[in-house]
Amino acid sequence: MKEVQNIRIKDIDFGFDKIYIWDSKSLKDRTLPLPLKIKEELKIQVQKVKELHQKDLNDGYGSVYIPYALERKFPKAKYETKWQYIFPMDKSQQTQEVVNKDGIIF
Repeated sequence: MKEVQNIRIKDIDFGFDKIYIWDSKSLKDRTLPLPLKIKEELKIQVQKVKELHQKDLNDGYGSVYIPYALERKFPKAKYETKWQYIFPMDKSQQTQEVVNKDGIIF
């Protein structure tokens, strides 16, 4: 279930009908076939997420967690639509970043 919750827009390839799973429960990346039965519904969901993300950006929100050091390398990535989760939370979540003595953000 956690793998499904962590799927982002960029992880779905509608052209090749594939879903990419990163850091799965076995800590390995893998590819799954995109079931054609849900392909159109998933496209509709992606469109809804894009619209919600645009609204969130207009309201001053719209950022998501970016894994590992990617946020340092690409500081604006957390605002890009492709990084948004396919199944976002019902409510926005405000987090406070905590930096430990080694400079790691929690």
